[in-house]
Amino acid sequence: MHHLTPWWAGGPTTLDNGALLCARHHTIVHTQLLHGTLTNGRIHWDLTPGRMPQQPRLSDTA
Repeated sequence: MHHLTPWWAGGPTTLDNGALLCARHHTIVHTQLLHGTLTNGRIHWDLTPGRMPQQPRLSDTA
C-alpha cells in the first residue's frame, strides 16, 4: 500500500490514506515522486514528477 500522506508526515496507515499499487507502479510513483489525493472515494494522481512530499533532511531543518 502506498501512503498518500507519508507516515513520516503523520499520514495514518488506513484505507482512506492508501493506494493499492502493484510493485511496478509503486516503484514508478516513488521514483518519479508522483502525488495522489483521495477525493470522493477516488484517487486522483498528479503525474507531474516531483510533487510527492519529501521528508526533510536534518541539514534542511537547521
